Amino acid sequence: MLRIHFSSADLGRLRLAAQPDVMWETVLSLHQLVGPDPFFAPWNRLARKALVDTGAGRDVHLLTTLAPVSSYFPDFLTPSGHHTDLDGAVEEALSTGRGRLRTEIDRLSGSQSRPPAWLDDIAAGRPRALRRLGSACPVRQATGRASRGGEAGGGRSG
Repeated sequence: MLRIHFSSADLGRLRLAAQPDVMWETVLSLHQLVGPDPFFAPWNRLARKALVDTGAGRDVHLLTTLAPVSSYFPDFLTPSGHHTDLDGAVEEALSTGRGRLRTEIDRLSGSQSRPPAWLDDIAAGRPRALRRLGSACPVRQATGRASRGGEAGGGRSG
């Protein structure tokens, strides 16, 4: 177990966000769907039902391919700064320059035994591929509805 010790001065400098970052919440929610922690089992059941009800299976597959649980995932999916507006955060992620897209997708592809061909379309910054990625990101809204269902362990959203 990792233990981190904070001094009084450290704690005095600690700042907590009033709201979670929507892109990190999206990625971490996807990770819980793929490799669930038992603590989040009630949330996982509700989130899976919400995703089935909204027909978001293809979106989940696309996003979990881009953000695998046990591997590198591209940094452009979680833009720097703190984002509480999903549409704005998605727009910032999709406006990532082609050079950075190529570098990050190539790194991701290198960790996969058979990367899907559509990853190259995202790496090339092809508008159709980026629009598809942008339309998949609202998967967070479905998983967020599950969080507000009140069953998530300890009141956490995830």
